[in-house]
Amino acid sequence: MIMILPKKKKVIFISAWALSIIICASLALFNLIANTFEGKQTQAEQAECYIIGVYDDKIAVFAQGDEVPIETYDVYVTTLPESDQKTLRKGIPVKGKTELRRLIEDYTS
Repeated sequence: MIMILPKKKKVIFISAWALSIIICASLALFNLIANTFEGKQTQAEQAECYIIGVYDDKIAVFAQGDEVPIETYDVYVTTLPESDQKTLRKGIPVKGKTELRRLIEDYTS
C-alpha cells in the first residue's frame, strides 16, 4: 500500500502539470488571436476619414465628402473660442475613430 501512494502522487503531479501547460498555452493562443484581430480592426478604423465641422451652428461629424453629418452635438460653435470656431468652420480632417473620439471629447467637454 505504501508503494502505490507515491505512484498516485506522481500521476496526480504529472496530470496537474500537464493541465497547467495546456491552460497556459490556450491563454497565450487566445491572447495572440485577440491581438491580431485588434490590430486589423485598428488598421481598418484608421482608413476611415471624417471631417469635424459645423452644421446648423453646432459641432458635427461628416464622412469625408458628405454634406450631411453622420452625427451632430448639442454644442453651439459660437460658445467656443474664436480660434476653435474658425478651425471648425474650415473643417478638421480626422483619420480613424479613435482620433475622432478624442477630438470630439475635446470640443464637447
